[in-house]
Amino acid sequence: MFIAKDYPLSVFNGQPMIDVAIRFFTTDNCDGEEIDWDFPNYAGAFLRVFNERLGRELKEFTLSRDGAYLVANVSASDMTFEDNGNYYYEVVYLNGVYEQVIRYGRFTVI
Repeated sequence: MFIAKDYPLSVFNGQPMIDVAIRFFTTDNCDGEEIDWDFPNYAGAFLRVFNERLGRELKEFTLSRDGAYLVANVSASDMTFEDNGNYYYEVVYLNGVYEQVIRYGRFTVI
């Protein structure tokens, strides 16, 4: 089982996210060694951005997978937000047909 972690993310308003990779790993409890997570039953992944005050989803971006990494390739027009400031995001992976949040946190648009 993978437990989601809180991790802040900052982006520049109107700037594309090209080949931005997020690595996921588990830790061996015996010696603390990092082991790449293999995304069991992987069917897809998304990065969702929400309005922090209203909790409404604003954008959803499809992520591709490369081993233990999820990779974002988002155009400048898709990365344009009406206002700079704080938002909230979740990285979700589809485990078969079930969604599992694997990372979340503050999404700051500069």
